[in-house]
Amino acid sequence: MQGTLLGGSAEHAQALVSGECRAIIARARGEADEVYEQLAASQADLSHEIGRLRAALEPLLRPDPLALPPDAEATCTRLAAKLAELARRVTRLEQRIARIKGLLATGT
Repeated sequence: MQGTLLGGSAEHAQALVSGECRAIIARARGEADEVYEQLAASQADLSHEIGRLRAALEPLLRPDPLALPPDAEATCTRLAAKLAELARRVTRLEQRIARIKGLLATGT
């Protein structure tokens, strides 16, 4: 009778320990799942905030297409002078071409 009682006690103790181990593992999994969900939510929130901040900073980081450089007026003046010089040269070339065509047409 004592062997049965001891055997039963050992089995009972083993069942209690196994049950307690399963309960501990289940609680740990539940806590791990909860922590994971919180971290995933935090990551989603942070990603959203980063996107919002990136969108807010983007206009500040790229130059305004309508903004002119500080020396824009001087640059425009130089370009206008170069354009006028090129226009004079083109006019002279056109006059030379017209003279050459005239010479070729007369054969001299």
